[in-house]
Amino acid sequence: MRIFVFILFLSAQCFAGIIQDIFNFPNPFSKSTTVDITLSQSSDVEIRIYNLSGDLVRKIANVESYRYEWKWKGKNDNNMDVADGIYILAVVVKEGGSIKEVKMRKVAVLR
Repeated sequence: MRIFVFILFLSAQCFAGIIQDIFNFPNPFSKSTTVDITLSQSSDVEIRIYNLSGDLVRKIANVESYRYEWKWKGKNDNNMDVADGIYILAVVVKEGGSIKEVKMRKVAVLR
């Protein structure tokens, strides 16, 4: 998984811009953060949260919209609180089952 995250960082610069804007607030957060994503066209999107070791912590799949807002409460896919620290928020645009665009942001959890 660590190699995959590294490849995502490198390849994120190579794709055209369907993802217009990503931001989350507040950042850092203690209870929850709101992630706001704006796209130039309606697309199939996955939201992924990785820890700095490259492990997938949380995944929201099959979001299809021009604009999407999601509240992350600092929980993993097993609904357990994640540890304090820095996480990578990855927004992945897919088309026909393959990745078309990826953009990432840092998210800090401080409880």
